[in-house]
Amino acid sequence: MLHNRLRLSGMLASLTADRFEILLNLRLILRDLHSYIDTKIRRIHGRRVADLLHELLRRREASIEAALDGLRLQYPGYAEEIERRFLRRTSLRLEEREYDVLLADGIIGNELHTTLKQELSVKRRAAESRPPLDLAVQKAELVRQFPLFSEMDDESRKQLATALRTRYVRPGDILLRKGDLPREVSFIASGAVDIETAGQRFRLGRGEMFGQLSLLSRQTRRTQATAISHTTLLVLDEARFRKLLKRNQDVRSAVLESAERRGLDAAALQL
Repeated sequence: MLHNRLRLSGMLASLTADRFEILLNLRLILRDLHSYIDTKIRRIHGRRVADLLHELLRRREASIEAALDGLRLQYPGYAEEIERRFLRRTSLRLEEREYDVLLADGIIGNELHTTLKQELSVKRRAAESRPPLDLAVQKAELVRQFPLFSEMDDESRKQLATALRTRYVRPGDILLRKGDLPREVSFIASGAVDIETAGQRFRLGRGEMFGQLSLLSRQTRRTQATAISHTTLLVLDEARFRKLLKRNQDVRSAVLESAERRGLDAAALQL
C-alpha cells in the first residue's frame, strides 16, 4: 500500500512539473504568434482578421496566466526554481543561435564554433535537470500559509496537514450539491468558488472555507458550490473538523462570523 502511494505521488509530481513547463512554453509560443500575425496574417487577410486572432490569443494567454498563478500559489518555492530554469534554457538556445550566426557570417571559425558548442552542451545538461517536487511538503506549506492556521504551533500544523486531503478541481466542477448530506469541510488553498444559497450568490477565495455551516447545523445542504477557476482544496472530514474547532479559536471565530453573514443563528450550530 505504501509503495503504491509513493508511486502515485511520484507520478502526480511528475505530471504537475510537466504541466508547469508546458504552460511556460505555451506562454512563450503565444507571444511569438502575435508577431507572426502582424507580419504575415495582417498582410494577407487584413486588419480585421488579425485583430480577431490577437483577441483570441489574449484570451488564451489570460487562461494560461491564471493556470500559472494557481501553480505558483500551490508550489511557491518550486515555481520559482522552474521559471529560473526555464529562462536559463531559453538563454542557452539564444546563445547557440548566436554562435551559428557568427559562424555563418565568417566572424568565427569552425574550431572555435565547435569549442563553444561543446561548452554550451555542458551548460545545457546542467540546466536540463529538473528540481524534485515533494507534494507532501507542499501541502504542509499550504497549511502554514492559511491565516486561520497562523497561530498553530508547528506540530499541530504538521498533524493537520496529515489529516487534510488535497483535492484539485477544474472550472465548472460542482463541489457541493443542494440536498446532499454534509460530511466534510473544504478550505480553499488557491482558486475561487461560487456559492449559491437561499437565493444569494457570492464568491470565496484563497484562505476561506465552505461546507462548515451545513455540517454543524446537521441540515441537508441548501447550498451549491461550483469552482470558477482551477482550484486547490484542502478537505477535512467531520470528526477531524470538530476536533479542530475545539483546539483553534481562529477557526471557531471564522465559523461564527460566516453564520452571522448569512443570517443564521449561531446557537443552532452544534459547536
